[in-house]
Amino acid sequence: MSIYTEHETMQRQEAFSDSIQEARRWKNEVSRVKRPTVEDLVEKPNAPYSAEVLMDCEACGGTGFHGGDLFDGDYCEICEGGKVKIIRRWLEEALRIGRKETAMVPEPEHLVALVARLKEYGDHLALLSGRKEAA
Repeated sequence: MSIYTEHETMQRQEAFSDSIQEARRWKNEVSRVKRPTVEDLVEKPNAPYSAEVLMDCEACGGTGFHGGDLFDGDYCEICEGGKVKIIRRWLEEALRIGRKETAMVPEPEHLVALVARLKEYGDHLALLSGRKEAA
């Protein structure tokens, strides 16, 4: 003998069936989203993920002259005035630091790039779940 009436039992079965259908729909929505790979994460060449930075030239030690001496040596052929322009890929470097593939020391820009990327993916997930309206 059931504690529910036949009508209540039917309502519960319908609600359960609706829940199953909603779960299947959600699973299909999530399965259509491409999972990000490391390459996807580091391909974006824009700020805050990467930046052009002036660094001291490794060949001359930042002096602009071979031999590292201002008064004794020729001009450095690699740099102009001791500085070279390089592209720092903050997100890529942060992921390598996290995987312990490098002895690089984390800098604030690494955290900024990681947080920005996580916010991006959080916004995408919120849109998928219907919790946030598209801008």
